[in-house]
Amino acid sequence: MLIRELVMLSLTALMSSAFVNFPMGQAGFVPGPNGGIVSSNCVSAVQSGSTILNATSVRYPDGEIYRLRMNCSESTSAYPPDVNGWVENSIHYDGSGYSYLQDNWNVPASPSNNNDPLIYLFDSLEESCRCNTIIQPVLAWGCAQYTLWWCSDGGHYWWFASWYVHSGGYVRSSVINVNSGDYLTGQIQWYSGGGGNGCSNGFYNIMSQDNTKGQATNLSWCDSTLLPNAEPGVLEAYRLSSCNQLPNTSSITFSNLASTPSQNAWGTEIHVSSPSCGWALGAGPTATTLYWHN
Repeated sequence: MLIRELVMLSLTALMSSAFVNFPMGQAGFVPGPNGGIVSSNCVSAVQSGSTILNATSVRYPDGEIYRLRMNCSESTSAYPPDVNGWVENSIHYDGSGYSYLQDNWNVPASPSNNNDPLIYLFDSLEESCRCNTIIQPVLAWGCAQYTLWWCSDGGHYWWFASWYVHSGGYVRSSVINVNSGDYLTGQIQWYSGGGGNGCSNGFYNIMSQDNTKGQATNLSWCDSTLLPNAEPGVLEAYRLSSCNQLPNTSSITFSNLASTPSQNAWGTEIHVSSPSCGWALGAGPTATTLYWHN
């Protein structure tokens, strides 16, 4: 079978990108929603409905197979020492693994200070060590990649996509642009067997759906082993040096939380202390609320 080369996020994206102020030292790097930063050559943007077959190939909905570049190392020096990574989240480990995770949230107001923060809000599943693989429907605000002086991926608006993040590289479904107030669903579901998508021993489907617009984008990943860590609500931020770079609200709630297996209690984690933005969480059986102040 012919395996084609996948066009990576690159200068070709400039035709539809927004011109923004260039942050020094960040060109050529992409912060992903796993807390890592990799070279832009390691990020693959694929069509909605695509399936990651293995570490090196992805199957498009039309059956064509493309090669992925998943042998990239992370950078730890692309950004100045602001908040760069996970900020706060709920979590529960279950050794039997999760076959389902879903919740809903509304797109918050944009940051009042749009001096180039990058905000990620999502639910996710990841492996036991929390070090190698995470799958997640991700709401984002800000620029994820700069090419020269241009923002070539993302921008100063809200956008929604499904992600598969591996220690060697990132794969992201096509983006749908969303608006403040839109009602979203983030769903991750595992199916046994094959689904006509090239998987034979099970796969996860990651769905990012805007219920207000009636649009969705999804990505599948062939996987026979259930992931044991679930995070129903996560805030992640990059290039954040002041609280008014956060969404212009005091909280966000991930509601209608459902998981298989179900949980009666969820743990909480806060990863940063500065800037001091009133970080706090409320985690109940069916909802996670993340708090901050502007």
